[in-house]
Formats: sequence, C-alpha cells, structure tokens
Amino acid sequence: MHELVARVAFIMEKFDKCIFHNKKASEINQAGAFKNFSDIGLAYYRMGINENNPKHFDQAFAYC
Repeated sequence: MHELVARVAFIMEKFDKCIFHNKKASEINQAGAFKNFSDIGLAYYRMGINENNPKHFDQAFAYC
C-alpha cells in the first residue's frame, strides 16, 4: 500500500510524502527495497529541481 501511495504522491509532486511512503515500503519489504531507494532518489532529484537546492541533489545521488 505504501508503494501505491508513494507513486500517487510522486505524480502529484508531493515529493516529501513520496519519500516518506517509499521509506516505509522499504522497511516492510527489505528484499525489494532497491526499487524504493530508486524512487526516493528520483523524488529528491525532482525536489532539487523544483527548489533549486543542492542538498536534495546530494540525497538523490546517495539513493540512486
């Protein structure tokens, strides 16, 4: 369920919620967490673009 909410949040450009729900999903399914980490990285990247904040780019590269 967290993955679905994260996808909807990404589409709606609610990147902080997307990150939150992807982190929850990765805690529940640790074997498949690599997919969630990739989505977290994309959300941080988009946050960096929208906010022009280099801190978000650093986080994006850490997750991707």
